Amino acid sequence: MNFAGIDAISRPTRAAARTLSGVALSTIIANCLSLDLNNFNVFGVQISADELQSVATIFLIFLMVGFLVHWFGDYVSYRAWHELLKDRQAESKYGGQNDLLPRLSFILNNIESFLEKNKLDEESRAELKRLNSNIGDLKSGISKHKNYALFYIYIWHLAVPITLAAYALYLNNNA
Repeated sequence: MNFAGIDAISRPTRAAARTLSGVALSTIIANCLSLDLNNFNVFGVQISADELQSVATIFLIFLMVGFLVHWFGDYVSYRAWHELLKDRQAESKYGGQNDLLPRLSFILNNIESFLEKNKLDEESRAELKRLNSNIGDLKSGISKHKNYALFYIYIWHLAVPITLAAYALYLNNNA
């Protein structure tokens, strides 16, 4: 997802989320399937199940911290981008609102009011109705984009990896 051509979630954050989710899911699957991790052999070194769980716990915590550092950096950038957009918008003559959706509603209401109060030729009336329709479509698109941005940033790239990691840590330490 892009905002003004800039990724909302950076590549390092996406990579950290994938790594964290992959390790967490592996830990969850190993715990839920009750895999026998005794006699686990890595490069000829025997590792016990308890040692493997300790290493997985440390690894998950390290990955969570790294992911949160990356995500918070992206969040700060996203908020700064959002504030920059608010600052760049021209102040409204009536009400001084900085949010785009109330401004679009204001414009839509003014066009409807203008059409009701003034007698225009059919071509001008049709053009204003088309403009009114386009602004309404834009308003709907902005709402959908805003909702998807909230899902993408806060749920998919924050809540999902952290929840998986927290559940994996819980299973790892209570198994």
